[in-house]
Amino acid sequence: MGLMDDRQAAAILGGRPSASTPKDFQPRMRQGVVTDVTNRASGLISILLGSDTTTPIPGVSFLASYTPVLNDVVWVMQNGTDLLVIGRASGGDIQPFAMASGQVTINLVAATQGIQAVTFPTGRFTVGPNVSLTALIGLSTPAWWIRTGGGTNTTGFNAVVNTASAVTAAFTLHWIAVQMTPTAADG
Repeated sequence: MGLMDDRQAAAILGGRPSASTPKDFQPRMRQGVVTDVTNRASGLISILLGSDTTTPIPGVSFLASYTPVLNDVVWVMQNGTDLLVIGRASGGDIQPFAMASGQVTINLVAATQGIQAVTFPTGRFTVGPNVSLTALIGLSTPAWWIRTGGGTNTTGFNAVVNTASAVTAAFTLHWIAVQMTPTAADG
């Protein structure tokens, strides 16, 4: 069957077959649980379908309006062996598409600036995420500030510490990186 126009889709969803609807088309709405999202950037996830399966079903497509999250309870449209996740079954807060966090230490030795590269887990982000830095402890050094430097991309960023005058100190920073949707850091 080729692409459908709006009237055909409405007839199918309304349970009234159109002239081109196969006679065996009997979609069912089922609930499932998302078990793997590692391929979601390619539009595929794995799910457990209701209580029928104990083995995850890989390669299940989902609507672009839904961002799959591990352990989501979802609505699944099933027609025979064809499955399509159409969205989250339960409400709740919108969750980020991807996140990572960690800690980095930057050692300054009689310097006013220190830089340390941070690498994200492989394949975690599809765009450069938003990164926030927080100092683990305050230091009794002259004025100091923290920032990212050189841009953030899908593989990592540079954490930077600057001081008003040269110091010898270790700065330990916590970082968190967030990508809200499959195509944007903000959201």
